[in-house]
Amino acid sequence: MKSFKTTYLNLSLFLAFGVTGLGFTASVAADAIYLSSTSFSLTLENVETLDGYSVDNDYWYASGGEFFIDDTLFTSGDGVADYTSTLATNSSVEMLEGDTITVATGANGEAGLGIAESSIFTALDLFVDNFYYDYLVFNFAYEYTLSAAVGTSTGIPDDDAIAEASLFVTDDFLAVDIAEVAFADLLFGPLSDDYSGSGSFSFMLDSYDYNYLLVESFSGGLAVGASSVPEPSSLMLLSIGLIGIGAIRLRKQA
Repeated sequence: MKSFKTTYLNLSLFLAFGVTGLGFTASVAADAIYLSSTSFSLTLENVETLDGYSVDNDYWYASGGEFFIDDTLFTSGDGVADYTSTLATNSSVEMLEGDTITVATGANGEAGLGIAESSIFTALDLFVDNFYYDYLVFNFAYEYTLSAAVGTSTGIPDDDAIAEASLFVTDDFLAVDIAEVAFADLLFGPLSDDYSGSGSFSFMLDSYDYNYLLVESFSGGLAVGASSVPEPSSLMLLSIGLIGIGAIRLRKQA
């Protein structure tokens, strides 16, 4: 994912600078707009023995590890862009029974006679350890939402914009495997894309065994605003979109 993120940034900036040098002919100003967001919530419902008895948290451990963030923010002309990233818990980073961890990212931007680009990628590690003398069963519940949308302030598609939101969740035991992508494209459609879901999963750990969960969230977009947009900018956005879709398909197949 991070390699795709780097490729996305390098290519988009290279092509974006190329487009700005082609020369635009201004007519009626119209802003290209993008908006993307990703949210994932994980709840530790309970921890129990194989017989269904609850076990005190002195004998097990569930805690968030490194919270990695990689971001992009670029504007030119009248472009305006921003991104957000939050890691929220209802008690602490260390999870007890009933606790919820929420990872959320978002990106937005608009440009009338310029370029706006922003993206945010986060990766949360969660380690679950069993210090009990016997097997323990860990029961989790989750829910998520993804949204990507593009548009123009005038409703006239004279500008270009793309938006993407993606979520990947997995663990060492493959008890959970989520791979979702929402993608919107002003020129080729769709103008909006949304996904949501919820569910639960469980895994069993032997004495002094552990499991590792990974949550990756991405939100990003690019807007090229110009009253008269030349064809190369359309090709630019199409190329970036194809790179993103190709990377996502490779990730799902891996």
